[in-house]
Amino acid sequence: MDPLVIVVTVVAVILSLVLLVVGVQTILVLQQLRKTLEKVNHLTEIAEVSLNKVVTPLQNVGGMMEGMKTGFKMLELFSTFLKS
Repeated sequence: MDPLVIVVTVVAVILSLVLLVVGVQTILVLQQLRKTLEKVNHLTEIAEVSLNKVVTPLQNVGGMMEGMKTGFKMLELFSTFLKS
């Protein structure tokens, strides 16, 4: 056999093996990335639920304050009406 054919064959086999290893490693990295993204997604869902538990009472307090402000305005108008 010609030495050039042997060298080309050996190089092709080595490149094929390297590409196979790179492909397998890429698949493993993508699997780990998927697991990590699932964990991050789960954490963001937990954070959203916790934040909603904190924000909802604050919104209720804000609504109560608006109601009190309106009540005081009505009381002020009523007292002005009584004075006149």
